[in-house]
Amino acid sequence: MLLYGKITLIEERIMVKKTEEGQQPFAFITKSPYKWQILIGVTTAIALLFNFFSLELGESAVSNHLLYIPIIVAAYAYPRKGTVFALAISGVYLLMVYGIRAAYPEDLFSASVRFYMFVLAGVVVSYLSMRIKKEEQKYHRIFEQSYTGIFLCDPATHTVIQANQHVEDILGYSPEELIGIPVSTFFSEYDMKLLAKSCSAVVKNPVIQQSHEFPAMRKDRTGIHVSLSLSGIPDEQGACEYVIILLQDITERRHAEKVIRQQAAAMKTSRDGMAILSADGETHYVNDAFCSLFGYPDSRGILGFSLDRFFPAGEWKRFDEEILPALERDGQWRGEMTGKCRDTTTFPLEISLGRIEGEGIFCIVHNISERKQVMKALERVNRKLSLLSTITRHDITNQIFTLLGYIHIAKDLGKDEKVYPYLEKMEGSMRVINDRIAFTGNYQDMGVSPPAWQDLNGVFLYAISHLDLGSISRTTTIDGIWVFADPMLEKALFNLVKNTILHGKTATEIRFTWEESYEGLILVYEDNGTGILPEQKDTIFAPDIRPSGGFGLFFVREILAITEITLRETGEPGKGARFEISVPKGAYRFAESPSRVSPPVQPEIQGVKKEELP
Repeated sequence: MLLYGKITLIEERIMVKKTEEGQQPFAFITKSPYKWQILIGVTTAIALLFNFFSLELGESAVSNHLLYIPIIVAAYAYPRKGTVFALAISGVYLLMVYGIRAAYPEDLFSASVRFYMFVLAGVVVSYLSMRIKKEEQKYHRIFEQSYTGIFLCDPATHTVIQANQHVEDILGYSPEELIGIPVSTFFSEYDMKLLAKSCSAVVKNPVIQQSHEFPAMRKDRTGIHVSLSLSGIPDEQGACEYVIILLQDITERRHAEKVIRQQAAAMKTSRDGMAILSADGETHYVNDAFCSLFGYPDSRGILGFSLDRFFPAGEWKRFDEEILPALERDGQWRGEMTGKCRDTTTFPLEISLGRIEGEGIFCIVHNISERKQVMKALERVNRKLSLLSTITRHDITNQIFTLLGYIHIAKDLGKDEKVYPYLEKMEGSMRVINDRIAFTGNYQDMGVSPPAWQDLNGVFLYAISHLDLGSISRTTTIDGIWVFADPMLEKALFNLVKNTILHGKTATEIRFTWEESYEGLILVYEDNGTGILPEQKDTIFAPDIRPSGGFGLFFVREILAITEITLRETGEPGKGARFEISVPKGAYRFAESPSRVSPPVQPEIQGVKKEELP
């Protein structure tokens, strides 16, 4: 509120100043753009009139000196034309003397000497004025074109005498509006006292410099932060003649400093270990979590260490052959490594490295020991459940086989027309149950092994090698594509092609192509068979939609969904089936040749365990 009041006070002072300036005597002359022409014209007329009347009276010893006034004024105001003006006014004076005092040779001689003196005065003043103006222009250009706001202040009142244009960019007031305004008016009362104290110190000793950073208020009532630097301009006696203040808007810098402080606090308190490394891999900064992670009490025992100090020798080869080339190529790398504590014990960790342009490397490490233990525990539970399921399924299958044998014997022993149809139905139901149990064997393996990067073309060719395509031709453009999917991807593609063989009827060709979209990669599997009716596009993925009671497409969709890959049918009836397999970003990559591919960092997909491709 205090700064708002000060801004209002400034505006009132500006209005009063304009009113006072308008009421000053001869203000119309001093503010006129023709003030120099008026002054030269008036002084010339007065000097020539005095000399004319003096010559008429026979007394010109004093009046001729009046001509120096317009000559000097003209030479100062217009130095390039000063000599010409001096010649003109001296010539007029000489003509007046020759016309009025022609009968007095001594007056003619004196007038001739004065002619040369007047011209010489004009030449000297013009020369000196040009030198002064060149210096003024040089310093005025520096003053006006500086990217720093500059105030020139009265040392006694601390009011603005002059300000450059950049001050308007900072405070919103034009240089003309600021003249006569105290510099301290833009700041709070407390800051104003500090500023006044600094001004007093500069006045006492002009050679010292005082610096401050204060909040300030612009003309539009917005608050900013500024940096001020005060120094004095001494006169010939060494006393302070003016106080010069350099002003800079540091609002963005203060905001950046605030963000940096917040980020530094976040880094310091983060539970993940963070370090900033030089381009050579030496630690320049580490947070508390990084120290604790590797068994050091504080950063003093770590700074300057090479990054390889925190890893066993076996991991150094990975740095040279895999990690550093990827960091240089992609600007970042993320994966799992083995860390080494101060006491040489090792532990698994997840590490992220990012290149800081021209500054080094940023490193984040996270201890994943607990996660590894949990994953191992889950694997043990899954193995036990899988074993239990296998035993149970085996027992049920044996019992079904026994029941089917008894049904077959019953059918042979009795041909009762009332009993026989029921035996047929019982046999059919038992076979369906047997198929369902056989399916659970496949479904049980789903998700047991972790997802991995797989060569899509190689997996597809291996899948169709188990099928008899007969006269169906194939076209593929998927060479060089790697996808992150469940190891049962081969069975998924097997069932997709088998669906064409069983239900394509008129199909003579299958195509497996790809296209990339904003969301990721779209793999397109299609045939030229009979197609799928619109009302069946969703129900074909149900487990029992087919007459044979199979689980083909349901099984395919479930396998792909493990790594968030989706499947949908988009074909037109009569033109063939068309399945779009959408692979999200981060779960696929391209390579010129599969043998040359180094698998990328594995994506986080539903918390599944990540494995590197051998």
